[in-house]
Amino acid sequence: MKSEKLLDEIGLIDDRLIAEAETYEAKRKKKKGRWLGLAAVAACAAIIFSLGLIPKEPDPSLGLPKLTINENMGDYGFEGFLAYDVKELSDGNPWNENDRIDTLPVFRNPVSYDAAGLPINGLSEEQMMQTAKDTAETMELAIDSVSLSASGDEAVAICGDVTINAEPDGGIRIIFGSSVQLPEEYRFTFHDTTQKEAQDVLQYLLSEYQAVSGLKSPSLSLFGDYNINGQRTFSYDAFESEGDFIQRILGYNFNRISFSPDDEGKLWIIDRYKANLSQKIGDYPIITAQKARELLLQKKYITSVPEKMPGEKMIAGVELIYRTSHYDEIFMPYYRFLVELPSMKMENGLKTFGAFYVPAVGEAYLTNMPRWNGNFN
Repeated sequence: MKSEKLLDEIGLIDDRLIAEAETYEAKRKKKKGRWLGLAAVAACAAIIFSLGLIPKEPDPSLGLPKLTINENMGDYGFEGFLAYDVKELSDGNPWNENDRIDTLPVFRNPVSYDAAGLPINGLSEEQMMQTAKDTAETMELAIDSVSLSASGDEAVAICGDVTINAEPDGGIRIIFGSSVQLPEEYRFTFHDTTQKEAQDVLQYLLSEYQAVSGLKSPSLSLFGDYNINGQRTFSYDAFESEGDFIQRILGYNFNRISFSPDDEGKLWIIDRYKANLSQKIGDYPIITAQKARELLLQKKYITSVPEKMPGEKMIAGVELIYRTSHYDEIFMPYYRFLVELPSMKMENGLKTFGAFYVPAVGEAYLTNMPRWNGNFN
């Protein structure tokens, strides 16, 4: 649940505007992280452990440059989820505690942004416009016009009442001016949809928009936490799972599609994201999840949670992910621990789980190891 959704809960923002804010933020984060306002309740999700060793000193024979950790968590409030049990927050991440990983690839983010969040580089204007045109062609839509946005940070194709936005990072947003009615057997909402209903509608949408997704072997990435009223809320995502285990991990983090309903249960927005991973830095040795847990307890973590980590007994789980925000100049793996925050437990039994990040690349390969100093963000 994000701060925008909290405003929605108290009726301050129109549902359609809320959905747009949510899908836009989800697209920017490229992952399922949700951000809670400081004046509201909060929480965050995960799974459990993975293996891999790292030498105490870098191995010169690997020829790997040291990496710099991004400690900027943004300004969205704090990352978290509400759930009765952390297991409810699983979303199809292909990694789990039984997987052995010795190395993972690290990439340079080919797109950088200025202080205002506008792209400095990435796809050129011509490339963005061509991407918008190609998407329209894939959808068999007649193009009325293609132009740059007023800010110049994306190309916009107008195709009747359908708008296609193409961004410098390769992201594509398709907005249906007249939302698309789904067959009556499907229930497609942000709230009060069961797990089975959400799975069914996502499978249907993937089938209907396979050409748009381009996913050869899509895996569902349904994520459902709760709002403050105890309603289950879902994000309807899928990712590319073709290839070996490492390729599936990369697909989960970098090759995704998301569908968003309007407040009448119709399809309103499709977001397609496929990161440019052409600037590979190298394959880096990965520490174990147990080692990362030790670092977490030593306060060597990054978090947006506005209180200290409440102790080892409150660790609910961990998953292996890549951070892919605008602030990340390097796409590198982290262990994201989900920690129950007892001070934020709700009267209806919902628990708050906060997100704490520990680099999965060993300290010997880092120029800086984060250490929490008691400050928020």
